[in-house]
Amino acid sequence: MKLLDEAHKHETDEIRTIKIARDTDGRSVATEIRLHSKVSSSEFVATVHRSGNISERTYFGIGELVPGLLKDRIGSVDEGEFWRWALQLVSGVVDIHRAGIIHGALQVRAAFKSEGARLLGNGT
Repeated sequence: MKLLDEAHKHETDEIRTIKIARDTDGRSVATEIRLHSKVSSSEFVATVHRSGNISERTYFGIGELVPGLLKDRIGSVDEGEFWRWALQLVSGVVDIHRAGIIHGALQVRAAFKSEGARLLGNGT
């Protein structure tokens, strides 16, 4: 019942995403979530709201839902919008690097939340 009480304290009208992942050889989901949480305060990086473990090697993350794929929209924008998005994406990478994180497999897979682009890391 304590978990339900905690959930009710954090009710919101926002739609969020939940990711459940399991550690595999050479991949620590806990580390990925911790690093993503470290940079999620950036305006240009998707926010991680809550995270934790379900079992010894299985973890969850609840985060900001960023609908839409950049690759599906990039061809339908004018040049000014393209450069605005490019600046936002680069700003997200700069914020990640300023936090001391080097992302070895950066994939810009999602992009849109109302007015602008948001950067999502691969795996978190």
